[in-house]
Amino acid sequence: MNNEYTELINLISKSLISQLLTKTIIPHLNSELTKKFKHEELTTLIESINYYSAQKEAKYSIIDTIVFPNQQTLFESIYQPLTLVVQDINKTKISSILVDKYPLDFIDTYQRIIIVDTAGMGKSTVTKKIFLSAIKEQTKVPIYIEVRNLSKENNIQNEILKQLEADNKFKVSPKLLDWFLLESNCIYIFDGLDEISANNREDVVNQLHDFIEKHGNTEILMTSRPEDITLSFGSFIKAHIKPLTIEESKELIERYDKCSYNKIAKDLILTIDAKGNDDIHTFMKVPFLLSLIYKCFEFKKDIPLKKSLFYKQVYDALFEAHDLSKQGYFVREKLSKLSLDEFDRTLRHVAYFSAQQNEVEYSNDRILKYIDEAKEYMGDLRFESTKFLQDLLNTVPLFRQDGLNVKWAHKSIQDYFAAKFIWIDTKEEQSEILKTIYDSENAIQNRINMIDLYEELDPKGFNMTILYWFLQEFKDFYDNKSEEINTNSKLLNDIYKSFSFYSTLVFAKSELLHNSKNQQDFHDYVGEEGIDKNLYYIRPLDLQQGHYEAHCFANRRLISLQYLVSKKKLGLTYSYKVKTAEEHKTIVAVNKDYFTLKELIELNSNISDIETLISIVSVERTLIYENCIKKLYEIEALLDNKLKKKLLKW
Repeated sequence: MNNEYTELINLISKSLISQLLTKTIIPHLNSELTKKFKHEELTTLIESINYYSAQKEAKYSIIDTIVFPNQQTLFESIYQPLTLVVQDINKTKISSILVDKYPLDFIDTYQRIIIVDTAGMGKSTVTKKIFLSAIKEQTKVPIYIEVRNLSKENNIQNEILKQLEADNKFKVSPKLLDWFLLESNCIYIFDGLDEISANNREDVVNQLHDFIEKHGNTEILMTSRPEDITLSFGSFIKAHIKPLTIEESKELIERYDKCSYNKIAKDLILTIDAKGNDDIHTFMKVPFLLSLIYKCFEFKKDIPLKKSLFYKQVYDALFEAHDLSKQGYFVREKLSKLSLDEFDRTLRHVAYFSAQQNEVEYSNDRILKYIDEAKEYMGDLRFESTKFLQDLLNTVPLFRQDGLNVKWAHKSIQDYFAAKFIWIDTKEEQSEILKTIYDSENAIQNRINMIDLYEELDPKGFNMTILYWFLQEFKDFYDNKSEEINTNSKLLNDIYKSFSFYSTLVFAKSELLHNSKNQQDFHDYVGEEGIDKNLYYIRPLDLQQGHYEAHCFANRRLISLQYLVSKKKLGLTYSYKVKTAEEHKTIVAVNKDYFTLKELIELNSNISDIETLISIVSVERTLIYENCIKKLYEIEALLDNKLKKKLLKW
């Protein structure tokens, strides 16, 4: 037994996370572990953890970026420290941490964190920094899971086991692994909740909830784009990534330059300063868009002012780029023999067909199936699918290899080409496709960035379809279905009716909801109100008479569309500053256990500070009825047959 004990000690000492394994395993070696598990099982577990840690550290320490495709770049050389920001549920207290090392106090304080942010802000980047720092500093045992790999067949436990067994290199005891995961000082990183395929979403969300319940107070970090799936994890504190400052953006540009054969940082920064354009500064705040600025400037010595132009120039740059690492100008031949336009057309089809399934990562067979499908749909192009895939990975590297699978260099690139497919390739089916997306809650939420890019590419088409349908739906509700409230304020009435279009707000005394009977009573009350929406948020609220909870039930499809419309700066929405918890105490609560927003407004209709009352709705963008109707009539005029006939007069 002494020899076996010594062997295990030696194995632990060789691990990258030896201190953590020493704390977790050694105290139990002479008790429960040796009684329950064989020596060979313990040896295998330690070896597999050591191998896993080393392999993952090696994988994440080297990255392949769209700025330097097919070039092994050290993660630390281009990592610009990002700042995580959390805000308490009343939006009154803000905490932040610069992630330049493992954020121990931050994670220990909040325990369960979900980073929710838009495309390109660096969600996966910051989790990889946390993973690498956890190993380097030996603070936690990091377990990294890309959620898109989970399914009904491949659950969380299987995925962890599969990663530790390393393609059958080790045979780990599932029971021993369960013991280790419960006893060790772990942090679980679940990256990309929004990337779960539609078919697997319900199963995977249930798995995550079961896993969270089983693992008690274990620290868990998740990431997602701002989609409805995040609402299922109400016990998690929400964080976002602070946009880069101008100085941080310039530091990142200089980091890129140190890794580049073509030094452009000085000229690029001078161009940015000379233009001094707010739009450029907006793009510079987003790390991925900043990388596209760098790539575009390297290619054309210019900075486009639209996201869609970024993607176009990046594609052109990758397709036509010279390999600057070679002496002279070496242009890689395209194995598929396709021209720039033909390659673009094929890629549009692949992007659209795979976006329908919400897939960004594929086995070789799966991606070849999409390429074959694109060839069949187009009909006129002749090329080998395997060579097109090789081009995507090497000569026009918009894809990258990830183990045995391939994936888009970034999900937003798929969004761009899918949007371009709708704009260029659908012709008479375009309106029907957009209507299908418009009517689908999942499609709108999963592909809001794609629709955003489509609007940039085809603003007229967007206005005459999605915007037109949205304004029609709003007008129909406002004129025929919404109710008036008893208030002297037209503004409050308009706000209430606009808010009611997509959401319903119901309040309850906080202490009443702490037992199951009262919870059921509240659910019955909500049902009686005829709310046919989904729970969107719950937040505590202090009013004059005490503590309450505001429960917002929302139509998530309409919420997403309103967010999209407000981004377009068409003058259709206005916003109000959200007030603090202390300011909300000026509002008188209705003397009932449960009450609606309508009742609260009517009771406080004479309040002088209308913004305080409005801020309880907690919606920063509200539709302006008059402006929406004016825009609707403008679109209807364009749709009028008389205007169409003018195009036919020769």
